[in-house]
Amino acid sequence: MSLQVPRDGLTQKLQRLSQSQQSIESVSSFCIFYSKDARGVVQIWEQEFYKAQPERKLALLYLANHILQEGRKKGMVFQEEFFKVLPKSIHHMAKHSDDKAKRSLTRIVTVWEERRVFGNRHIKSFRDALGLPASAAAAADAKPAAAAAAELSGRATAAAFRRTYG
Repeated sequence: MSLQVPRDGLTQKLQRLSQSQQSIESVSSFCIFYSKDARGVVQIWEQEFYKAQPERKLALLYLANHILQEGRKKGMVFQEEFFKVLPKSIHHMAKHSDDKAKRSLTRIVTVWEERRVFGNRHIKSFRDALGLPASAAAAADAKPAAAAAAELSGRATAAAFRRTYG
């Protein structure tokens, strides 16, 4: 039987969460311990997110960031579950936040893109939620499949030519 996250315990931790690194790391470790119940963790996170005041919403997004990056060691379960709620959460926060918070949101999404926490399709949905244009990396991935295949074929042909003829 898999371990279920204690609802009341996590709710209390999320309600006491601050933006300090120690607070975020502590709650993140607690959540990751319950990775087999990632769905339950994310459901509770989402409920607390919508109840929270704007400054705590940012702390909750920092927490999600930490869980996503540290939780990758346990697999993709947190990415899958958080992707179900993050676009809407990011859009909500962007709509109801000041410019400073929006810059922080943009930075989080940029970190996810740079560190490949999510794929380009997911990053695009986050950027859309923030009202940002597609990133350069996502635009590069949007190359037509035929052009990408031709480029690969050309490289393979050139490599084979160099091996054969020095």
